[in-house]
Amino acid sequence: MLGLGNSIVNSTPTRALVLLGTYTSDFASGDDGWASFGTTGTVTITHNQSIGGRSGVLRVEYDTDETVLFGIQKSTPWGEDFKYGDIFDIQYSIYSEDNSPQDGSNLSHYFQAGSVFEASRRVTESTPDLTWDDVVSEGNEITAATGDSSVMQIGFSSPSTAPGAGDFVYFDSIVVKHYRPS
Repeated sequence: MLGLGNSIVNSTPTRALVLLGTYTSDFASGDDGWASFGTTGTVTITHNQSIGGRSGVLRVEYDTDETVLFGIQKSTPWGEDFKYGDIFDIQYSIYSEDNSPQDGSNLSHYFQAGSVFEASRRVTESTPDLTWDDVVSEGNEITAATGDSSVMQIGFSSPSTAPGAGDFVYFDSIVVKHYRPS
């Protein structure tokens, strides 16, 4: 046996992943298909904005203090839905301009692969006001799902740490990669 023992028999095989699609944002010429979801007030989305030393970014303006799950979403530009067992990588930059009233709390935000609210399908971050936060999270497995979905969402789930009336949130450099084990 040449000293191999039974470790080969009992080893776990490495899963191969198939890349189903990649999305890379471009807000210089349009909103790239991002729209609001779950809001009770009016949301104004404006592309090609400049803030915090960056240009060509997406600005989202809220006119109401929201009390429910809300944010922005976009359909995936590839032909496969997110499903149980899929893997996703996410990166994006977010900037919070907390204007009225200034509450001083960090902005709590998340990315979700799919439109069904499942904590195990999310990547959650918190960022201070007036600061770009660069989120990078790789190898996120969808371990709980109540259905398949072709929607990508960046949202806010806590009214106490979400944008309110008169606030602006800016997004830049959104990249999503969607994989499925082969």
